[in-house]
Amino acid sequence: MSCEAQFRIFCDSESHACRTEALNSLISLDCRALAHRLLERLALEDEYTQVSIIFSMRNIANERARAILATMMYDQSLSGPVRGALTEVVGDLGMIECLPILRCQLYDASAPIRFWSCESLGMLGDRDDLAHLQAMLTDNDLGYLDRSVADAARRAMRFISSRSEE
Repeated sequence: MSCEAQFRIFCDSESHACRTEALNSLISLDCRALAHRLLERLALEDEYTQVSIIFSMRNIANERARAILATMMYDQSLSGPVRGALTEVVGDLGMIECLPILRCQLYDASAPIRFWSCESLGMLGDRDDLAHLQAMLTDNDLGYLDRSVADAARRAMRFISSRSEE
């Protein structure tokens, strides 16, 4: 079945199972030309489907879709799970244009957002980001020390330091 046919099934079906199968088909068919269209309809979808669409971008994001993802990173109205998925995916895609927002998200109220910001900074950041990550190891600004965020910050610092030594 063609990419366009799978996209129509995804858009028209009421069944989560059919929609998931169509989304998986779009990925396996490498339907990059439709990636931006999936993102453009994100607001029409439930949170579960929004997260699935974001994660599908790991495989099919084209330049237009990457631009939409970068813009979405600044949208604070998105739900926590959607913002977390975005923060994770931009690191996986190597979207260095998102470094400024990733640095800001280190201080987000949501621990999962801070966690994925650390992880993505570890993939994309440079030595200038070590100070930002170091701040995640203290509880001065956040009011408490979140262990998973601190572990992600330590890991990111090691990744950045190892890249800098090469």
